[in-house]
Formats: sequence, C-alpha cells, structure tokens
Amino acid sequence: RWIITTMVKPEVGKSYETGLKNLDELTMNMKPKPKFKTGEVTVADVVSQMAIGIKVESDMLNMSQVMGSSFGKLVDYTEKTGNQMAGMPFAIWYQWQDTTKFIFECALPVAGKLKGEGDIRFFNTYAGKAVTVEHWGSYETSGNSWEVLMDYVKDNNLEANGDPYEVYMTDPTTEPNPEKWLTVLYHPVK
Repeated sequence: RWIITTMVKPEVGKSYETGLKNLDELTMNMKPKPKFKTGEVTVADVVSQMAIGIKVESDMLNMSQVMGSSFGKLVDYTEKTGNQMAGMPFAIWYQWQDTTKFIFECALPVAGKLKGEGDIRFFNTYAGKAVTVEHWGSYETSGNSWEVLMDYVKDNNLEANGDPYEVYMTDPTTEPNPEKWLTVLYHPVK
C-alpha cells in the first residue's frame, strides 16, 4: 500500500497530466477536415467545343502551381491572338499514379479556331455520352466525388469512351471559400 501511495499514484498522475497536455497541444494545432459535397450522378450528352490546351506532368505537391502557370499561359495566348474564352477552364486526366505522377491537360474553350503555338495545341473536345457529377469543395477533396462517379460507371457496367475531365466552374481568385467551389466531373462512356 505504501509503494502504491508514494510511488505509483504520483507517476500515474504525472503521466495523466502529460497526456492531457499533449492532447491539448494536438487538438489546438489540428486543422479542420475540409468539407465537400457530391451531387447526384447522372448521364448526359455533351457537345464538342473548340479548345486550346497544354499537356503537363506533375506530382500532387506541385499541381496547383503547374495548373496556375498553364492556365495563365493559355489565357495570355488567347488574348494575344484576339480570340475569346468560350466557357470555363477544364482539365483532362490522362494518367494518375497515387500522388507521385499525374499527366493531364489544362485547357480553355475558345470562340474560334487557333493554330496553337509551342506546347499549346488546338483541339475539339469530346462529344457524346458521359457520366457526370457536381463536386462542391476544395480541389483536394474532389477524389471523393471521382470515387462516387467511378463506382457508378462500374456498377452500371458502362465502358469508358475517352479520358475523364473536370470543368472548374468557380474561380478561386474571386471566391475565397473552398466549400463554395463547384467542379463538374465527366467520364465519357459508351
């Protein structure tokens, strides 16, 4: 009893106090989990658009910088040629391996045909049937909505008919709240 009273109880008390302090520090520095919302998955017929794009490669860490630079270059080229944007920016996803390697194309719909220049190419977008869903939230949470969309494709035995793409409906430079960012996801299917 003497050992428990003089040695064990004080050590348990110290451990308890240290644990509470560590828990308090952990919760004070914890970032809130980003919120997102996935809309209802539907199948739609999409029409082709004229577009310009830059194919790039990036890891997850540098993706926003690569995208920002690519979209800036596309906007500059559009203005330089006297053409106009004819819709919202989008990205076509060609390859992704965990978070280390993504190959994708940053693209802008344009009002008229352009020649392209350097790494900028002109093309017509996909036309046909696509599975689509709205994603509300930051770009880092869009994987959750992509998973819902891909499960729908699989569960309904639909066959891919092109590369998936996403359209960025909200400009993050004018809307600071990521929970209000709308991205529409598309997966071409037969």
